[in-house]
This record gives sequence, C-alpha cells and structure tokens, in this order.
Amino acid sequence: MTQLEIEFELIKCLRENIEECEEEVPELDGSTSVFNGIAGFDSLRALEVLVSLEDAIGCELPPEKVFTKEPTGTDTIADLACAIKKIVNNE
Repeated sequence: MTQLEIEFELIKCLRENIEECEEEVPELDGSTSVFNGIAGFDSLRALEVLVSLEDAIGCELPPEKVFTKEPTGTDTIADLACAIKKIVNNE
C-alpha cells in the first residue's frame, strides 16, 4: 500500500470513530495532529481506530510501532501513515 492509500483509510477510520462518539468531525488531512488536533482523542480512541484500521487493511498493527511520537511531535496523520506503511510493507 502507498502512504496516500493508508492516509485515506486512516482518515476514514478516524471519521467513523468520531461519528460513533457523536462528536463533530473536524477537517482531517495529512497535517492533522491526532492527539492535539482532534478533541477527545486519547490512547483508548487510538486503539479503537487502530483495530478498525487493521480490519480495513488486513494487517496487524502494533500500537507501539504506530504511536511512537518519536521524534517528539510526530503524531500527524501523515506521520502515522508513514509508520503504518513501514509495517504493512515490511520495511
């Protein structure tokens, strides 16, 4: 999968999660910070989104490899998609 395909699936899963919580869905794109740019997004919601994304792409995604925040502040949708791409493509 390409990084853009993963970003698309990640945004889709984020939207669904936010809608299920009956919250207003903010504008989401690659530069959106998941922990600072999405109200109410915490570690529990991160895991919920990750499980949904695993189902969508058919690959197990270890949270510690996706949500690293290393270097500090790398928690945008694009950053997460890059980390996921490495897992999916065995890089």
